[in-house]
Amino acid sequence: MAAQLDSESAFPVPTLLPGFGESSACWKCRGSGKRSAGAAMGARQRKRLARSGGVDDGSCVVCAGAGALPRTGKLASAAAAPGRVTAPRSAASVARGPAVAGAGAPGAGEELCCLTGAWRILQRVGGHRYSTEDVVTAYVAAGLAAGESKVRHADLGCGVGSVLQMVAWRCAEAETDYRGVGVEAQRDSADLARRSVAYNGADAEVVDGDLRSFDAPPWEAGAFCLATGTPPYFNVSWANGKAATDFGAFPNCEQSAGARYEFRGGVEAYCDAGARVLRSAPDPATARFVCCEGGLHVNLRRVAAAADAAGLRILAHLPVVGREGKPPLFGVWTMALGAPASPPPPPDPPLVVRDADGGRTPRYARVLEAMAMT
Repeated sequence: MAAQLDSESAFPVPTLLPGFGESSACWKCRGSGKRSAGAAMGARQRKRLARSGGVDDGSCVVCAGAGALPRTGKLASAAAAPGRVTAPRSAASVARGPAVAGAGAPGAGEELCCLTGAWRILQRVGGHRYSTEDVVTAYVAAGLAAGESKVRHADLGCGVGSVLQMVAWRCAEAETDYRGVGVEAQRDSADLARRSVAYNGADAEVVDGDLRSFDAPPWEAGAFCLATGTPPYFNVSWANGKAATDFGAFPNCEQSAGARYEFRGGVEAYCDAGARVLRSAPDPATARFVCCEGGLHVNLRRVAAAADAAGLRILAHLPVVGREGKPPLFGVWTMALGAPASPPPPPDPPLVVRDADGGRTPRYARVLEAMAMT
């Protein structure tokens, strides 16, 4: 691998999310401080109020009328708890030693969790953790890499490094000539990803940086043939220097907020960065960008517009349904450089994660089997 890029000079990273203050609007009352009309106080809250001699003034029972929740409490307790290692989920994820001594030792508030095969991933308790979106995005991207003799992969906004490492694992299993790089703006997440990469011995590196200013690192002439991204889904606006959203309230954890809400851009920024990366490929016409996006209709329209604006053509769209009978929870798109197709390709048959009884569907079970996650 080439030497890691100079993150301090190449990609200046804010210390905190812009506008993310010392407290967040209460998720229950959304900042009003009051219970919704007709909402009764629970038995526990009534007893607590009676013991204190207070009067029920209709205040929200979660924030006690403050309208906001401090970014402490359970998160502070979790951050101070001793690190732990989760139990293997199957024979495929038996405990193994780190490739670099000490890289896999979870610190306070951390868990060393099963990822894929025998590979593990470091995550924060109460923080951002990998999800079904990451699994399906990596599965689709790894399918594109299958059969290739050489894969150069960039994971944009890599978070704790789940997609980066799942693709790396699939390529390692296939004995593919693979190198990967993840770029991540949140230093905490980037540091966790680096330690996981070292633990697993993945042929990848993680650089600190904002994907909006990221270009291909100068490894070799023609860098990447594959890019991936899992953008946040929910909008962020600013007023008087404070961030706000139309979708509920920000989580108390800054790491989670940055992964779910568009503090540094949404699918538009990811498509723009993905197109820049694809142009670095030895054969840009065959390079691919794989990303996910939320299943709301407004998100669907945004994907098409973002791809078009970035000079990308949508090749495939895989809707993912969380539970049988529900609308799509999110989708995974495969894109290439070029003008949009007219008409656009129809979506693939939806991938349903769980059936009506809550069990995994056979199709999703095959996804997990292919990723060695069962």
